[in-house]
Amino acid sequence: MKSNSVSVLLLLVAMLGCNRQKVSEETQIQDSKKSEKKLVFTQETTDRIKKAVNTDSVQLTAFTRSFYKWYEQKGRKPDFIPVRKSTKDSAYMGIDWKAHNIRVTELKNTGFFSNAFLDNYQRIAERIDQKLKSGEEVWLVGEMSPFGPDANAWCNCQDTKEKYWETLTIQDFQRGSGKATFQWTWGDAFTYAIKTEHVQNKWFISEMEGFQFENYFGIDQARPE
Repeated sequence: MKSNSVSVLLLLVAMLGCNRQKVSEETQIQDSKKSEKKLVFTQETTDRIKKAVNTDSVQLTAFTRSFYKWYEQKGRKPDFIPVRKSTKDSAYMGIDWKAHNIRVTELKNTGFFSNAFLDNYQRIAERIDQKLKSGEEVWLVGEMSPFGPDANAWCNCQDTKEKYWETLTIQDFQRGSGKATFQWTWGDAFTYAIKTEHVQNKWFISEMEGFQFENYFGIDQARPE
């Protein structure tokens, strides 16, 4: 009788051990499947992000080329045009608001610029006007403007390559939530920084290196970030 009890006990222990081993194996299999799914999901997410970035980069290259084609063929006009109080005056007294408003309307109608860029453009004009009217700055007739970069603010360049807009490329591309920053170049170590916004499936210029407010008035500031 005692022998039978021992046999039953050993059988129960053996069965319990088998069940534990089976549960352990099933747990390992489930964990392995979860890891595989996580790996696949991570790879799919990475591939999707890379594809989106590449698509945005291609779109913004085409967008930037289109913009500079417009600028060189139709938009290369003076910005922040000054005016004299009298034709006899040797210095400008402020901004020619009539000419300025025509320019702003032209920029707006191109569809290239966000409200942020246009607001900053207006802010620059108002500050120039204020400085000239107060006498804080003097802009003599026939002289270069004391405001802004010494080069063309639209590219921070004095000379350009022929039809550079057809072959320019972008680099240092960074994509954020609804935004992107990059530098465009025609080579020869030349670069120019631009910040853009993506609104309703369309890109808009929100900031340009040559039109940063602080830089326009001699306060150093980093490129658009």
